[in-house]
Amino acid sequence: MDTEIPKDASSQNTIFDDVFRTIAEKMPILFIAAVNYIFGTDYPYTEEIVQLRNEHHVFDEIHVTDCYYMIRNRHFHIECQNMNDKTMGRRIMGYKLKNAYDAAASVSLKDNVILTETTLSSPCVVFLQCTKSTPKQFITVIKNEHGDEIRQNERCIRLVDIDLQEMLEEDLLILLPFYILKYKNGFNSRRKERQEAALSSWQQDCTMIRRTLQNNKKMDLLGVSYVDMIDLIVKISDYVINASNAGMEFKERIKTMQGKVLTLPSEIIAEEKAKCEYLKKELGELPRTIWQAKTHRGFLELERRVTL
Repeated sequence: MDTEIPKDASSQNTIFDDVFRTIAEKMPILFIAAVNYIFGTDYPYTEEIVQLRNEHHVFDEIHVTDCYYMIRNRHFHIECQNMNDKTMGRRIMGYKLKNAYDAAASVSLKDNVILTETTLSSPCVVFLQCTKSTPKQFITVIKNEHGDEIRQNERCIRLVDIDLQEMLEEDLLILLPFYILKYKNGFNSRRKERQEAALSSWQQDCTMIRRTLQNNKKMDLLGVSYVDMIDLIVKISDYVINASNAGMEFKERIKTMQGKVLTLPSEIIAEEKAKCEYLKKELGELPRTIWQAKTHRGFLELERRVTL
C-alpha cells in the first residue's frame, strides 16, 4: 500500500490533516475500530463501509471533512482537529445540517401531503493537542418556531486522555501516528532533564508499538502492513521533532533512536527481498540482467529510506 501523501492536497492542510485523510482514504477499515470505540458500537472488521461525499458548503464556505462514512445506513463523521478553535461547535452543527440535507428523501402521501425524512449524522471531534480550554463535549441544539428543540451531546476525543496501551488494545491505529504529540512539550522544554525524560518515554513507547504491531494478528485482517503504519508514524514524528525548540544534537538523537527501534531495517529489507524472490520466479521471462539491476536499485533505495 502506498502511503505517500497526495500531492494535490490543499496548501492550507497541515501534515496532521494529510496523514489523517491518507489513513481515511487508503485504510478505511481502521475507521470501524474508531467508530466502535467512540460510539459504543460493535461492528466487525468485515462490515461493509461506504465513503460518503466529504466536501460541503457550510455557511457559504467550502469545507472538506476528514472522515465521513456510512455503516449499516448510519452516518458517522470524525473530524481531526489539531487544536481547539471557537468555530468548531458551529462547524459541527453545519456539517450535521448539510449531511441531513444530503440524506433527505421525500415521498408522496395521500391528500397531496409530502413527507420528507432525514437522519442526523453521528459526529465526533478528535483533538490531537489540548489546552485547558479544549472541550470534552459539544452540545448542539436545534429549535423550531414553537420552542421545541432537538438537543444532542456530540462526542469529543482528546488524544491526551488515551494512553498507548488502550490505543493498541482497542485497535485505534487511526490515532497511532499522532501519539508522539504527547511528548511535544517535553521535547520543547529548555530543561535538559525534561527533554531526556520525554526521549526515554518515547523510546519505550516505540518499543511497545513495534512489538504490538509485529505480533498483532489482526493486521492482515485490517489490511494494514507494518511498514505502512510505521511510515505514517515517522512522517508525524519527524515533523514534531523538526518543529521543536530542541537543539540539533537532541533532534538527531531522537531520530536515530526512533529509526533503530521502529523501522527495523534488516527485517524490512528481508521482507522486501522475499517479495523480490517471489517476483523473480513469477517474472522469470524477463532478462536476468534487467531484473537484477532493478532489484539492486530497489534495495539501495529501501536501505536509504529505512536507515535515515
